[in-house]
Amino acid sequence: MRMPKIKYNVGRYASALAIAAAVAAISSPSLAQSVYLRCAQGASHDDVNIDLSNHTANGRPATITATTIDWQFIPQASDEGTTGVIYYHVDRVSGTMTTYATYHLRNGRNMSSGQTVYYCTPGEPPATKF
Repeated sequence: MRMPKIKYNVGRYASALAIAAAVAAISSPSLAQSVYLRCAQGASHDDVNIDLSNHTANGRPATITATTIDWQFIPQASDEGTTGVIYYHVDRVSGTMTTYATYHLRNGRNMSSGQTVYYCTPGEPPATKF
């Protein structure tokens, strides 16, 4: 008894498989890649959440490279009219975070704080209720 010849159209199946994979990738939520740091200096510490996918640090836009992470925070003006910017720099090689601030006083003068160096270790993701 002779078996019938069956032709497989590999191209059709490969195309269908590729479309199914694309639909699955689009419909499934992607998780952000995050790095959590605890940076301490003496008794004080800062918890830092670096979102590598969205290029943010603690929810603020950041410049992220293989060796550094930089971002800034602009707090609300004080009652006296002082404004400022706090700068953050994480050295991913040495495991340190350096912060400093620049203040703009109402009288037109500028002031800068000294630099503070924190030593960073891997941190824990924040606790969630769901």
